[in-house]
Amino acid sequence: MGLLERVTIKVDARQYQKAACGKRVYGQLGSSPNVWARAMLGEEVEDLICHEDEKTEYRKFLGCNVEFAESLELLREGKVIKGTSLYNKTISIFC
Repeated sequence: MGLLERVTIKVDARQYQKAACGKRVYGQLGSSPNVWARAMLGEEVEDLICHEDEKTEYRKFLGCNVEFAESLELLREGKVIKGTSLYNKTISIFC
């Protein structure tokens, strides 16, 4: 997967609305829709980056821990892809 400066995760509308510091979100990795991500969210900050799709709203969180799996079911069972966990990362979520 390489080092990701910023992780983008597509979540459902319910998770997007309820996302907050200390909460967990599940979704598809924005750059690779065949990979699922689970993130423990850190502090939310204003997202000042201009995104390609101006109609899509993004929320930005700092200090997040992220794990990856090949499916949502595997992720929920804790069967993550070994060696891919990221710590203290900046993530953006969108729906």
